[in-house]
Amino acid sequence: MASLVSESNFHSDELSFTDADFGFEEAESLAREFVKNTPNSKYIHPYDDPDIWEGISTMINEFSENAPFQCPDAVICPMGGGDLMSGVIEGLRNCGWAKVPVIVAETHQSNSFQASIRAGQSVKLDRPQALIKGLEIRQVCSRALELAFMHPSLPLSVTDSMAADACCKFADDHQMIVDAGTGAALSVLYSRSIQKFLPNLDENMNIVVVITGGVDISLETLIQYKEQYSNPPILVKSDSGVFMRMQDVPDIDSD
Repeated sequence: MASLVSESNFHSDELSFTDADFGFEEAESLAREFVKNTPNSKYIHPYDDPDIWEGISTMINEFSENAPFQCPDAVICPMGGGDLMSGVIEGLRNCGWAKVPVIVAETHQSNSFQASIRAGQSVKLDRPQALIKGLEIRQVCSRALELAFMHPSLPLSVTDSMAADACCKFADDHQMIVDAGTGAALSVLYSRSIQKFLPNLDENMNIVVVITGGVDISLETLIQYKEQYSNPPILVKSDSGVFMRMQDVPDIDSD
């Protein structure tokens, strides 16, 4: 997406760079127009592409070979366009972990996947809004929905404040910075709201969180998150219920 990349990332005289502050659909349209008018060029969709899903699935294969336990009890992953979830589920099924539930985390105003699950069909949001552009996807890929109806999946949405606060807590606990997409997934654990929607899970179970990093985060942004969003009220929505708490609980054990 054009608004997520800095020209300083490129150092070749043979490259040209177009930077514009707009959303994914506008950026994709510009990219397709460029490919149409440029010989020997190819457009690679950032999330609706089988090769991307297959590549992501190998992450689960590698994890299964090195996991300190026989099988995870659940996997939590952030949701953007659906490529990560698609790859994760395909990887789980390839490893014989077809019954392991996948908890998918979005933010409330960019919850196209959750809206689609609720409707039973693909839903296109009018104007998704989020802390970062990478979450403002109007419609997830069809493969994500197809897999969600085949595999145990739980769509959850959290507040922007929860996602930002989780980024700060994760940095404190693990000395790593991640963007608000991963923050949304982490907030499901930090808020302990996962036990509301999956009561069979307890502190002794093995829950895997997919950490994606992201390009839309910096130390300056993290400091702003710390100042504006520390210990927010908890509001988590599923397709069938709501979990609320006005005061946060103590941090989860970083061990």
